[in-house]
Amino acid sequence: MKKLFFGVSCLLPVLSSTPASAETVLKFSADTPTANVMPRSRERAPLQLPDLEYQFRIDAVCRDDLSPASLSLAVADTRRTFNAAQIVAGALDEVRLLVPADQIAPVVIANFCVTDGDADQPATSVSHLTVHAALSAQASLLCIGDTDRSMKYASANLDVMLVCENPNDESDAAADRQTLTEL
Repeated sequence: MKKLFFGVSCLLPVLSSTPASAETVLKFSADTPTANVMPRSRERAPLQLPDLEYQFRIDAVCRDDLSPASLSLAVADTRRTFNAAQIVAGALDEVRLLVPADQIAPVVIANFCVTDGDADQPATSVSHLTVHAALSAQASLLCIGDTDRSMKYASANLDVMLVCENPNDESDAAADRQTLTEL
């Protein structure tokens, strides 16, 4: 009995110190893009967002006995797929995904960037607002080996920061128009 206990005691530290790559890992995060909003009336009308570009950082590692075969990343109807060579070459370190405005549902925001109806009056609300979980992203990683294959899934909420433009400030207007064009 003492030998069995000793054997198990010696085996536990070895088992608990297995490397992190023993399991398949798929994690990702994205930056928060900015969307400029023109002042609008107090009506609670839906706000259509412009095209949004997200920059992702993806950590995708297959368990020890498998190799990455493909990775798919999707937001709305926009999708990017990476093959094994791209994954190994580091293509997942910085992934940009442009989501067209027509794929983004309108958002209803109360009391943000509203005017009292007078075009000469500045908007009467905060100048910026983060909309949490405006979109969601899904990713899948396919790992294959000689006798086995595995699929790992992950998802994350994507935020967007709304910035209220002031049409009366001419110095910022040209810069804001350029920012709108870049989105």
